[in-house]
Amino acid sequence: SVKELPDVAVIGDVAYKSLEDALAAAKKGDTVKLVANATVSTCLELAADDVTLDGDGHTVTAAAGITPNSSSQMHLLTVTGQNVTIKNVTLLGTSGTHTALNLFRTGTATIENVVLNHSASPRGAALVVNNADVTVTGDFEVITGAGSWGGVNLDNKYGPTKLTFDDASAPSFNDVSGKNLPFVYVENQSGTGDTSLPEVVNESSAGMVKKDGSYFIHEHVLGAPENYKEPTITTEGYTGDQYCTICGDLIVKGEVIPTIEPDDVVMFRLYNPNSGEHFYTGSEYERDAVIDAGWNYEGVGWIAPGKGAEVYRLYNPNAGDHHYTMSAYERDSLVKAGWKYEGVGWLSADEESGVPLLREYNPNAATGTHNYTVSQYEHDNLVSLGWRDEGIAWYAVK
Repeated sequence: SVKELPDVAVIGDVAYKSLEDALAAAKKGDTVKLVANATVSTCLELAADDVTLDGDGHTVTAAAGITPNSSSQMHLLTVTGQNVTIKNVTLLGTSGTHTALNLFRTGTATIENVVLNHSASPRGAALVVNNADVTVTGDFEVITGAGSWGGVNLDNKYGPTKLTFDDASAPSFNDVSGKNLPFVYVENQSGTGDTSLPEVVNESSAGMVKKDGSYFIHEHVLGAPENYKEPTITTEGYTGDQYCTICGDLIVKGEVIPTIEPDDVVMFRLYNPNSGEHFYTGSEYERDAVIDAGWNYEGVGWIAPGKGAEVYRLYNPNAGDHHYTMSAYERDSLVKAGWKYEGVGWLSADEESGVPLLREYNPNAATGTHNYTVSQYEHDNLVSLGWRDEGIAWYAVK
């Protein structure tokens, strides 16, 4: 007996054994829903208008020896229907396919929660948009490889082309090519001048920066504070503005530092670019000596009170790392483990009137494992990168 093939997709109550057949049968207003992962032997085409392809979390993979579509194209999925939605699906190209998703003269189209894997394809881009108005919403992951031109290729050869990242979009880019490819590669083939260039909308909120006409996705990297000013007893200070070193955007707007009380201590923050350690001291002499040794001065970390609870300072002679804590138990445990106790580093304000110093821990680092900051932005950013939130270390005056 011949073993019956399992269902791969459905349109309403009608089941299909192949995604190729389901897309060919789709009519205006239909939803083609995958019910299993699909391996396709012929490059796919979706020509009907107002159709939704809902992968329901499944993956479409190009088979070995995949054959071209009816237009002799080797794109895994080509969409020519108007007002089409592609969602909840992974399109996995192979060495036999070019572009993973080709949106060609589709009018408007929506991509929602889609993964496009182009890492094994010999040419093209993960997504090509030509003479279409496409909106990206939800997660949008693009993976490129050695043969990729870029993550997304916007091409206006056949008419106006636009790609919009709505406020709910969360694009991510895994470029394994090693070539620093653009996330969005803009190509002008219309020959009608810059006014017809493909358009990218809302790219900055999606974490992209424009460079040489294309768009690169990146995580903001904070530079050292600019326009920093130390406070005195009579003069207010300024924490300084911090800009992204990649795109130049202002990320952290500085704040006024109030004048200090006669007994308050200005706590200086320094960074060792070789070990990754942050160092904190209220001594101008020690600050200057550390700067002379090659550390980067990052301005005032906080203002410590002249009276309050003690914060202990310890040093690891093996790793070259410092640690700071209000806990006598933690201090004594580290001393037993071989750390050197260096005395009281500064004092902590009380909980009712103080500003929290937030503590984070990097489980992947050998030195510079802890960071201390009054900045909620810095704290949240480090936690998002994998640092552990260890709560409040102590309290600053301001």
